[in-house]
Amino acid sequence: MLRSIEDVHTIEAITSVRPAWDGAQRHFIILDEVDGLSKDAQKALKGLIEKRESCATFYATTNHLSSLDVGFRQRFQEIPMDQIGVSALMAHANDVLKSEGFKVRKPQLQAVCQHADGSLRLLNRLLEQLLFNAKSPVRQTSSSMPKPKKSA
Repeated sequence: MLRSIEDVHTIEAITSVRPAWDGAQRHFIILDEVDGLSKDAQKALKGLIEKRESCATFYATTNHLSSLDVGFRQRFQEIPMDQIGVSALMAHANDVLKSEGFKVRKPQLQAVCQHADGSLRLLNRLLEQLLFNAKSPVRQTSSSMPKPKKSA
């Protein structure tokens, strides 16, 4: 994961040489979750983007635009990604659960999808937990164990 100025130096080294594949004229650099960059790294990357604009195209993703340096953020075109609606999440969840041979009642599934808050990543994590817990052996506690019969 991209975090520090040292990571920016690595990107600078990559973009300082010609692309490795035949006929390529540019580097295409995808930076995932740039909100994890320190402010110093954002400033260094901002300078690198300007320096390499003739030979590299940079793409960045973030979940937290407000945490980015304004000058760094201005080097990119913002393309908002809408959250996924509950009905689409429910369709996905039904497909996943069906493939696992697992059924959940609609109100419970809807609650899980609402908790995911439009995030497919979070929904998948919740479904993994649900399936893991359902497939785990049930532990008996002393209160759930049958009580021994008293001898008469």
